[in-house]
Amino acid sequence: MSKLYIFNPTNELAIADGGKGYIPSKYLAEFESNLDTLPFLFASPDDYVLVDNIPDKNWLESFSSREIPLPKFLKKEDLMSLIKSQEVVIEDITPWGWSPRMIKRVEEIIRLSPSIDLNLPNYRWTSKHKSVYGRETALKALKFIVQDYPNREKLIPDNMFPVKACKVAEIDDFLKLNKKIVVKSPHSSSGKGIVMLQKPVLNRQNVDWILGAIKQSGYVMVEPFFNILNHFSIQFYNDKAQCRRVAFGAFSCNSKGGYECNFIGGVEVLPKVKQFVNDIDIGLIADILSDALKKLEIGNYYNGYLGVDMFLCEHQNGELFLHPCVEINLRQNMGLAAHYLLPWIADNHVGRFRIINKTCVPNNDIIGFINSNSPQWSKNKLQGGLIALTPPLNKNHVAIAEICCVSNNENVLTFSDIIPI
Repeated sequence: MSKLYIFNPTNELAIADGGKGYIPSKYLAEFESNLDTLPFLFASPDDYVLVDNIPDKNWLESFSSREIPLPKFLKKEDLMSLIKSQEVVIEDITPWGWSPRMIKRVEEIIRLSPSIDLNLPNYRWTSKHKSVYGRETALKALKFIVQDYPNREKLIPDNMFPVKACKVAEIDDFLKLNKKIVVKSPHSSSGKGIVMLQKPVLNRQNVDWILGAIKQSGYVMVEPFFNILNHFSIQFYNDKAQCRRVAFGAFSCNSKGGYECNFIGGVEVLPKVKQFVNDIDIGLIADILSDALKKLEIGNYYNGYLGVDMFLCEHQNGELFLHPCVEINLRQNMGLAAHYLLPWIADNHVGRFRIINKTCVPNNDIIGFINSNSPQWSKNKLQGGLIALTPPLNKNHVAIAEICCVSNNENVLTFSDIIPI
């Protein structure tokens, strides 16, 4: 029996829509299709990945030549034919993320696959699911953490906590108090659904966006601007019986909160950041987070991998503090992909996982960019250059793994030292 993997990074937008018929924009649909082979990172050779187009021979051979096993890639019509003839038996469906749209998308596969355990919470969607997947869950978990963590002064101060707002007037008051704030829709990620307000007065565009978000989800979250030095995350595996920590990691965002990359194996940081992280016992925070997720009964609504994002911030006086639960991503995520890439990276090297866009490479030539940074391998481990993790032929978006330059190895924060694998 096999698992079926599906790449749908727009699942938060579909959750916000509430099952009313969300359709991704042309750009997002292209992004999703261009990268739809990416879940191969999590799959075994007996599994299947649903794709719009079968990957080209050159891309497939780039992995077989390195003895990297791949799952089978199938279009939906071919998969359905194999399921109906009982040549393929699906025992579990693992999309990037669940939503009402995803359940509708796979309902025929579920109907024809009696081996799927329909008692799992992933295969049903209720109004409560939308609430659990929202940002308010992260706020509840944050309160558990600061209550149970012994060195309270090392964590986010109470006066910087996110605030749930249901009215524009509440946001206006928060803005007057904090001068610069961030407004987040309850179901958003990677910089989408986030507005940064840096002027003391809301304009018409701000108000319209806020009203739309509140109408869709009932509230928004507001928080002050943080002076963020580093973005960290912890990966967990969650079901009804357990919530176990999997890995620690780091990622990078641009000034607007948009996703840039995840680091593989480690990340270069300021000396004071490395000392702070080593001192605060991230493992203990992960254990408290795990307990919080169990208390919130997340396993009753979602089973699978999840990621918790964190900010390492600096006060105006130069002292550091950790925001240990910025958001909870109840889905597979880029941090998990980076963790799965760790065995591919040569020892004593730091890698980076990111999505490149045709418009951001020289001459808009993705294949030329990839070929000019050809991978350097040693014993089937990458020690230089980059590899294309999704087929680049005729694509505008490609996922890559590459080796990072490090200026000082002593400043590298090694992830497995923080949370052992």
